[in-house]
Amino acid sequence: MASSGGMVQWYFNDGANWTPYDVNSNTSIENTYQTGTKELCIKTYSHTYTVDLLNKKQINISTGTKRDIKRSEIGTDTMSLPVRLPLVPHGASIMPQIPATYLQPASFTYHMPLPVPIATIPATSDLSFSRPISAPRKSGTKSSPTPKPPPSHDDTISAPPIMPRKKYKHEPNKFPRAIGTYDTFFHNYTEIKNGEKVPKDEMCPICLTLLLEPADVDIPKKSRSSSMPLDVVCALKKCSHIFHMVCIGTMLDSTPNMKVNELSISCPICQTIHGVKTGDQPVNGTMLVTREGSSVPGYEGYGTIKIRYGFHHGVSETGTKYNAAGFPRVCYVPDCPEGKTVLELLNLAWKRRLIFTIGTSVTTGCPNCVVWNNIHHKTEPHSNTSGHGFPDPNFLKNIKMELAVQGVTEEELK
Repeated sequence: MASSGGMVQWYFNDGANWTPYDVNSNTSIENTYQTGTKELCIKTYSHTYTVDLLNKKQINISTGTKRDIKRSEIGTDTMSLPVRLPLVPHGASIMPQIPATYLQPASFTYHMPLPVPIATIPATSDLSFSRPISAPRKSGTKSSPTPKPPPSHDDTISAPPIMPRKKYKHEPNKFPRAIGTYDTFFHNYTEIKNGEKVPKDEMCPICLTLLLEPADVDIPKKSRSSSMPLDVVCALKKCSHIFHMVCIGTMLDSTPNMKVNELSISCPICQTIHGVKTGDQPVNGTMLVTREGSSVPGYEGYGTIKIRYGFHHGVSETGTKYNAAGFPRVCYVPDCPEGKTVLELLNLAWKRRLIFTIGTSVTTGCPNCVVWNNIHHKTEPHSNTSGHGFPDPNFLKNIKMELAVQGVTEEELK
């Protein structure tokens, strides 16, 4: 995608004219184009647009209006439509979708070895292999099996097959559903307390009523907790904090997207997670893991684990349309013993849909985007100019703490 050396200008077609982008927008679009990224988000005037570099389209996020765009080197391209200069009001700004964290300096050259299987991931993990795309078959015709090549009688030794890259990919029919009943949750994560074990003057932190008195809480009629007694008291097993059982039930009722997620709550006092926490990360993503022989600064003598996350635009289980601009995102983990543990934890967090979430992009301000979920990754392998690279001696310790906040701990790997 390298330019031949001339000045490059991007244009959008307003129906009658090819209008050049302003200097800031043009620079951001060209920089993103040079990295091989397919999309970015820009903001001009009072509108926000997604720029699709693959299909050469500009899409208004609010209205869905699409316009053609084109790239040309000034002096080398002849346009069929007249060109006019843009009218940019004072204060207009653009916000690229890809922060500097994801842009690789042009001076770096990476030599990619053949991907190899990850030995630290158990064979029973939810892995799927890449498959070649077959040609479409005409309706009404039967496919015939591909004939096998005749056996070879040569004495030469054939080259070993190339191992396909492994993907951690969500399969909708395999994704864990809710554990089913409140009874299972209360049996596994709570303990009933009788009157002798309940402090007389202690209040329930949820309804702010004395624990020895019935709970004072609004319960929806059709909720599961509506059938629970109001005067039963229980303690959460992991942290021993005490609540009315029905108050815990109302927290379970409010579990986001409960039909898809497993039942879990965070203790209102200490935030300890009880149950298996799952998030709203889109299910159409891929997590591709490979290994490189080169080292990142601070971990000389070890290779590097390279993780490539990918998502597409789509619709969530709640019916919300989301934007997946800025993907793929490539991250790096040192291939040392502690780094291997972090990879297993990230794999578990990925399966629980906790690494990304749907929210407002901090970089662009665009709503309903696939964004990081407070589990900070390293996206610069050989520098740390943005704070998201190496060297960073505390990286592995910090990311394990952030995973633990999401309920993903080393105890669950045993």
